[in-house]
Amino acid sequence: MQGFQQAADQLENSRTIEAISYRASQKEAELKAMFAERESFLQSRLAEKDQFILSIQGELSKQRQTAQAALARVAEFEASRLFQLARLVWRVRLAVAPHGSFQERAMQLSFRSVRVLRREGLGAFLRAIPRKIRKVLPASQQISAPHETPAQILWQTPSEIPIASKVDIVIFPIIDWDFRFQRPQQIATQLAANGHRVFYIQAVLRHDKNVSVRTIRENIFECQLPSIKPLSIYMDTLDKASVDVILDGMRLLEEYFNIQEAVSLVDLPFWGPAALALRVRNGWKVVYDCMDLHKGFSTNQSTMLEKRARAQRKKRPGAGDLSGFI
Repeated sequence: MQGFQQAADQLENSRTIEAISYRASQKEAELKAMFAERESFLQSRLAEKDQFILSIQGELSKQRQTAQAALARVAEFEASRLFQLARLVWRVRLAVAPHGSFQERAMQLSFRSVRVLRREGLGAFLRAIPRKIRKVLPASQQISAPHETPAQILWQTPSEIPIASKVDIVIFPIIDWDFRFQRPQQIATQLAANGHRVFYIQAVLRHDKNVSVRTIRENIFECQLPSIKPLSIYMDTLDKASVDVILDGMRLLEEYFNIQEAVSLVDLPFWGPAALALRVRNGWKVVYDCMDLHKGFSTNQSTMLEKRARAQRKKRPGAGDLSGFI
């Protein structure tokens, strides 16, 4: 009986071992299949990476060939007679009229005179001659009134004056720079970032003949122009005497910053007479950017509304219009 029990136990153990072996073989097969699938996936990804690297190398090779071809064309152009002649002309130009010299300013004046004559006509050209002569002549050759203290630029934050690389922008605003950062400041900031020098006029005028200048940021200058009497840009209008004083202040800015060509950006009709006078005197284009429904403000007088209506009804030659209710 004891031997029969031992045989039964051995049979049960054998079956248990066979079951364990079967499950182990199944698990091994599953692991092999999983590893094979993973290996296949990794190999496909590796093949994709290799293909991507090959495509990048091919594109890089094309770019190098393009760059070499461009360099070859540049070298060919630099070796040409036309380039040599242009280089010689430029050297002669620098020898005759170095940067910042009186000769260079006179040359620029002649080119600008031709543009004004073609665009504005003989009348505007003749009216601009006296101002241009005063601008080009050295201070020692200019005639000033005896015992008269000359007007001057008053720097609040002295800084290096950038050389104009593009058309300058003169903004005649509806609000001061520090009042609130809105459309005028946003436009000025973007224009300055694009390389334009921006001269942002203060809404409050000075009570003398000097001009205050404050550097706001790179390429942006806040300027306070002179006035012969207290003026509100929302309630008053510019008469001829006030316009003349503002033009004198603008002349100071033009001479100090060497403003050759500019665009007047007008945000409020109050500034219209001054901007149009600058257009006649300098040939500067005028852009009217109407940002508000002016009759909706109690501080704006009827004359302001009439000027705004006239500005929209009649666009003068050389004037742009960005008006609209924004």
